Amino acid sequence: MTEASPDPARMRREFQTAVAALGFVDINAWVGSHPDPLRPAETSLPALAAAAADAGIREMVVSHTECVFADPCEGNALLLDAVEASGGAGISLCAGICLLPEGELPGSAGTYLDACLARGARLVRLFPKSHRFPLAEWCCGGVLAALEERRLPLMVGHVETSWSELHALCERHPDLPVIIDGAEQKLFYHNRPVEALLRAHPNLYVESHNLVHFLGLDHLARRVGAGRFLFGSGMPQRDPAAALACVALADLPDADRAAIARGNWRRLMEEVRTP
Repeated sequence: MTEASPDPARMRREFQTAVAALGFVDINAWVGSHPDPLRPAETSLPALAAAAADAGIREMVVSHTECVFADPCEGNALLLDAVEASGGAGISLCAGICLLPEGELPGSAGTYLDACLARGARLVRLFPKSHRFPLAEWCCGGVLAALEERRLPLMVGHVETSWSELHALCERHPDLPVIIDGAEQKLFYHNRPVEALLRAHPNLYVESHNLVHFLGLDHLARRVGAGRFLFGSGMPQRDPAAALACVALADLPDADRAAIARGNWRRLMEEVRTP
């Protein structure tokens, strides 16, 4: 008996239906230009939002490449202006700003954060390796304490620090949600330290876009719980379909897939203390 050939059109419809049902919130997307000529050309916020909506994403946390490759505070200003002007973008948007150690911010970390929160910031990023500072208390303590006081999630790339530094950060600031960004290197190379840290620290989470190896997200979610994972796409550097499929088609209960797609992030947002 010959098996029926796959029906690509039907498979596409089923995938799109699964994505639409989950109401994805993307916490890892970027606007601006990248110095690598092999990366996409400069991406505007309207273009990014349109592409995200077309992919089935309903809400998005956006960061600006200017924050990484030029001046973080200037990049934050550009980003917050763009988010405030994005009323007709078609999806709900908020800002993922970038910080430096406290002495390089305008005013105290708390004052600066409150001003950014009032303008739509809901995530903070640090780039210790790229910006050449240690993720240590003696250097970043003021910023970390201000973030913890506001329960404002902090995202750090695993290639920007070490697993030991992440362990110390989570241990010293247990009320600060810390998110591992898997950008630049797939996380399956680091399954053992990632799982050990997730078990040790209830305040640690993993952003999903680089958990795209076969059943990688499913495996970790079953071992440590789906409540520790947050959806991200890596747009526009990455096609969102791969990251969406890993959640929408995951071999997990419906409630777990919904938690990863949107529920875990919304729970964290409910805990943010805004001015």
